[in-house]
Amino acid sequence: LDLDVGRQPVPLGDWGDVWLDPAGQATLDAVLARPDSEWQPSAGDRRWSAGEETVLWVRFSIPPAPDHERWYLRLQQPDLARVILYTRGAAGWTFQQAGVRVPVVHWPVPHPHPVLPVTVSAEDLTQHLLRIQAVGGWHGEIEFVSESRLALEQQRMSLRHGLYYGLLAMVVTLALLAAPVVRDWAFLWFGLWALGLAVSSSAAAGVAALHLWPEAVRWSEAAPQVLPLLVFAPLLLFVAQAVSLQSRSPALHRVVLLLAALAAAGTPALLALSPAQRLAVLPAVVVLMSALTVAALGWAWWHGDRFARLLLLSGLPMAAALPFPVGRWLGWLAPGWWTQHAMQAALALTLPAVLLLLLLRSQE
Repeated sequence: LDLDVGRQPVPLGDWGDVWLDPAGQATLDAVLARPDSEWQPSAGDRRWSAGEETVLWVRFSIPPAPDHERWYLRLQQPDLARVILYTRGAAGWTFQQAGVRVPVVHWPVPHPHPVLPVTVSAEDLTQHLLRIQAVGGWHGEIEFVSESRLALEQQRMSLRHGLYYGLLAMVVTLALLAAPVVRDWAFLWFGLWALGLAVSSSAAAGVAALHLWPEAVRWSEAAPQVLPLLVFAPLLLFVAQAVSLQSRSPALHRVVLLLAALAAAGTPALLALSPAQRLAVLPAVVVLMSALTVAALGWAWWHGDRFARLLLLSGLPMAAALPFPVGRWLGWLAPGWWTQHAMQAALALTLPAVLLLLLLRSQE
């Protein structure tokens, strides 16, 4: 494995070997004792999906290299359960760990996704073993970046997050402040929905675990799988208020209120499930709730509500982005920019547009 500063990030590619432990019970000594015939060459585009306890072991060696630059191993998948990097030194094997089952404050490098320092020697070859436990499977690439490259990427990421969450915070603040001024409950429910979406998207990207709950291990793992259902409660209440469902159809209004109550009540039930069970249930629930919300808006549009049509148009970016997180939950799509940030980009377009529509609606 050649760590070249000039071509970063450096992928592991086929410079390592992998072994899959279905039971996830193998210790370090047991893995080291396994014969070479059981190991397979690593490949950057290889995917694997398995049960909750399945562990992927990766072994690789780094030849003598200049040690004036520190290097880091990076796994750009925020929902990894636990990642442990073992390094063989003069005193034996040492380890570092990260992942949602480890408090972020105890990570070697607090970050939205696992980043672990790699020992590089200018004189000797260094041997490493990487243990990856991922409930939904591992679909990404193992990469290496230098300290200067990592610092630059963190600065750029901070700038992007500042702009993005600053925009969402402005939308939420304006909506909540406008609610008592114009005396319209639609602003209140919209503000709560926008707030829930901001927290949910930050949890999926690993940002919330880094900044909001760095020590809450169980919640860090559950939040990306639980919050998407919870945000449907204020969304449905917002739709009912914005298109005046109570005056158009009291029966349909009661159905929408029941769905909102089910979304709120289903959140603790979803939290009680195991991570693998939540991943099995979540895609169907999100798609069903989304379809019911669109159906309610479509019904109001069909019965003459012009505002419902505009709401449907403003939600097109979210409809276009929804297949990416759902495909990631189902294991059909590999983690990447689109699976992690497509919904964030859609929110940056949809939420300001809906707020503008609400302000126009208040004029009428």
